Amino acid sequence: MWAAGEEPAGLVKHIGVKTNKRGAIETGGDFAVDGASHVWALGDCAAVPRPGGGTYAPLAQNAIREGTLLASNIRARLRGKPTKNFRYRELGQMASLGNRQAVAELPGGRMLTGILAWMVWRTYYLAQVPGWNQKTRVALDWTLAMAFPADMARVPLLDRNATSFENMHASRR
Repeated sequence: MWAAGEEPAGLVKHIGVKTNKRGAIETGGDFAVDGASHVWALGDCAAVPRPGGGTYAPLAQNAIREGTLLASNIRARLRGKPTKNFRYRELGQMASLGNRQAVAELPGGRMLTGILAWMVWRTYYLAQVPGWNQKTRVALDWTLAMAFPADMARVPLLDRNATSFENMHASRR
């Protein structure tokens, strides 16, 4: 189940550039916005065209790589050199499922599940954290969380015969 937003930020509607039916800014393959000199778009707010048609999905995996290429393209434009179009090559996908469980699809289609996938997910996540100071804090937090689990609040189940919160509360007295 995907539970994240699928719509660009509201600001995009107000900047006066061409958008698609999803509300994303239409760009060229190099992230340049047609008809808007010196304007570029990437990530969730951009509709970056795919070579075979359609646009790239608004995923973090794409946005991270788009950012690196956009920086190179801006530098190239400032130096009067040609820009490059974005080409996506999937690195795989991972999802933590909680309780030291995860799923991972690695490059080449190999699948991992369970604690091994969870360890791969954690290792990759930690590698993406910027700076050794932050990496150390995250690793320490994870280690402490394994030794001292989070406190949980337990919410009692509602009586299915209660017709309102007041009746349910009265029946517990």
